[in-house]
Amino acid sequence: MKLMHVLGVAVVTVGLSAPSAFAITKNYEIGTGSFVSANSTDPGLTIQTSIDAGVSGRTFALDDGQFTTFSFFSIWTTESTVNAGEDTVPMSISATLDFTDPSTGATVKGVTFGGFALFGLSQYGSVTWNGPVTVDIPGDRSFMVSLNDAKFNKGLFGLSGDQRSGATISATVTQVSSSVPDGASTAGLLGLAFLGLGALRRKLGV
Repeated sequence: MKLMHVLGVAVVTVGLSAPSAFAITKNYEIGTGSFVSANSTDPGLTIQTSIDAGVSGRTFALDDGQFTTFSFFSIWTTESTVNAGEDTVPMSISATLDFTDPSTGATVKGVTFGGFALFGLSQYGSVTWNGPVTVDIPGDRSFMVSLNDAKFNKGLFGLSGDQRSGATISATVTQVSSSVPDGASTAGLLGLAFLGLGALRRKLGV
């Protein structure tokens, strides 16, 4: 009886604690609703963006601690020069990555502005992000989305104001943790544990 009691307590303990102890590979799919919102009119540096054609429908699988990086969108300005006092003022930008698997979205916010270098001889546009953003889905997974900072349309004595001189913003998706529904995982693990317990009883003749 004492042996059975000890084994029973061990089985219950393992069954209740195991769901958080196993990393689960999760599938991801990017949907069609990704978009960018940026300053497109004066005042401030006017910004143009274009979502990469390969974003929608992209699929990948991640385990805990794994990540993937892909081109998200292009950013550029059509202005020919940075006007100090107007274009150098930081303006809000946000980029939303739409997921169909899991069914959610992740929005990363930041700022865009014009800048100077080489004592004002060189000019550029710049984007800086506040991320990463963490998305928590209880009973399923937690993952982060981050975007890279970039300078674009660099030029001497002005801006190189066209899309070809813009920058590519990439998204990095990192899986932080994963789980399966508690009922299913616990029942499955307890079932395996009791099968093992039955085999041990037969072996010991109890």
